[in-house]
This record gives sequence, C-alpha cells and structure tokens, in this order.
Amino acid sequence: PDITAVYVTHDLTEAFAVADRVAVMDEGRILQAAVPQELWCAPASERVAELLGLRTIVDATVAGGTATTPIGVIPVPDGSPEGPGRIVLRPEALTPDEHGPIEGVVASVAFRGVDSLLTVDTAGDRVEAVSPGAAGLSPGDRIRLVVDPAGIVVLRPAR
Repeated sequence: PDITAVYVTHDLTEAFAVADRVAVMDEGRILQAAVPQELWCAPASERVAELLGLRTIVDATVAGGTATTPIGVIPVPDGSPEGPGRIVLRPEALTPDEHGPIEGVVASVAFRGVDSLLTVDTAGDRVEAVSPGAAGLSPGDRIRLVVDPAGIVVLRPAR
C-alpha cells in the first residue's frame, strides 16, 4: 500500500536519501518542493540555494552562453536567462585543472572520502570546488579551476 508520511530533518543528505519529494522551508513558508535531484540542480531562489548549503553565489551578467562574474567569464547552461542577476555554482561545477581559467589560492581542504571539498580564494570571490580523492592540495597552494556549466544555476530575477 502507498503510505504518505511527513519527515522533518535539517540533514540534507538524510532528506535526499529517504524522500521522494523534499520541501525547503524558511520561517514557516515552503520556498520550493521538488524531487531531490531537481532541488539540488535547480534551486528556485538564492535563499533555497543557501539553505541547501550552496555557498558560491555571485553577481553575473549573462549573455551569449557565458556569465561575466567577479571570478571571471564562465560558461552557463544552454537556455539560461540573459541579463544581470546572480548565479549559483555548485561545488562540483569547479574542479582543479592546470589549464582552467580561474586562478586562486586554496584556503581549506576537507577530505570527504571519495573527494575533497576545497575552499578557494579567487581574485573576485571565495568559491567551493571539488577535487577527486585526497586532492593532494594544502591551504596556501595556488591552483586553477575549470568550470562545468552543468553545475551552474542562473537564478531568475525576483519579481
């Protein structure tokens, strides 16, 4: 038999593991409800992104398939709304690559088993990136990052 249940948690990993649909609430209001994959890949607002723990959110002007941002000119997904606004870069959107267009200095490295979460200070902003495995990186190391547009969400301006 089908059973409907409401399960309340602040643990995102747990919510994504047990739920068919996840609702993000703030101050008693549902900001977005969706299947976990949709929620992670397309947060409806900057606040939803923040509540999901996404910390790299920057000003951008989108035109012609790229976004001009404080961290550089980066590709955005096809069909992204054009004009000024904000973009979310999920950590997996940025990975170390010696030929990457974004330069920075590693501020911290958090080993997570299968990968490492890097916090990187760029000329324009602090960003989070993911490196496979133990990364072999330490705070203070200079690195370059490449951008995968699949990990970017162009937020629609608030109306």
